[in-house]
Amino acid sequence: MSLPRVCSLALRAPLPLPHGLGGSMWHESFEPDGELIKPVAGEMRRLSSLETQTRPRLLSLLDLLTSAKCGWMPEQIFLFGFSQGGTAALDLMLHAGARLGGVVSVCGHLLPESLAHAQAERLRRSVAVANASTTATTATTVATTSTIATTSTSTSTCTSTSTTIASTTSADSTSAAAASTTGAATAAIAIGGAC
Repeated sequence: MSLPRVCSLALRAPLPLPHGLGGSMWHESFEPDGELIKPVAGEMRRLSSLETQTRPRLLSLLDLLTSAKCGWMPEQIFLFGFSQGGTAALDLMLHAGARLGGVVSVCGHLLPESLAHAQAERLRRSVAVANASTTATTATTVATTSTIATTSTSTSTCTSTSTTIASTTSADSTSAAAASTTGAATAAIAIGGAC
């Protein structure tokens, strides 16, 4: 696919599929017996592997793309992911540290344990804000609570943004840097599912 002024990168998941199946995955998915890991209370293997194996790699790529070497602005970067790739794309968008242009997740979702972790963190911050605000004025408390609600709403809105289609053409960082200097206006990163 050739889109005008678009540089596309296709990424392969970093974790090998178990049992010699060939292929790769973005986060742990299987029990030792080959069954899928069930998202039950306290189960953190899927989220842990996403946080420790996948997210740092994707954040490093994002840092490279937004560095002086490549010159992309975060709002010019769109993510496209299928299945586990969609999960990885949504996770990257939430932890990017800057607002990205958008994300498309096809058959992918945020992990339930990731949502539970985020809700617990949000609750912890709300309690900390409430405790700190007991010594502040009522107006300050209202402003702080309003800011937390706005941040949460922005994240939800950004999660559901679907604004681009990414090519699955392979490219390395040198190609991305070259494309940024030749006038490409958008970086589209395709994050494939487990295969």
